Amino acid sequence: MKYRAEIDGSQLTSLSLPVDEYDKRNSFVIDIFDDFFKQNQHSFIPVKLRSVLCERKSQEGCVIIEDSIPLYFDDNHLSDAGADIVVDEVINSLQNYER
Repeated sequence: MKYRAEIDGSQLTSLSLPVDEYDKRNSFVIDIFDDFFKQNQHSFIPVKLRSVLCERKSQEGCVIIEDSIPLYFDDNHLSDAGADIVVDEVINSLQNYER
């Protein structure tokens, strides 16, 4: 696993995880949701988070720290800043979803 970090003086300004590592870590849950969606297409709106958590602002990989702000509380749980990104994407998905 190869993380990418940027440091400004003594401050960690960005940290990212390779996209393939994100895919491996999340494949189990993504597969479950994909299967659920196939069976419930008329009552379920999919929200794909890979595009909003990975390759943000031209940064390679999946963002862990962005502009010195951590997007994760620990190795599996989003921080408030990370959750805000997800909430924005959920709202966007709901507003733009066409059945």
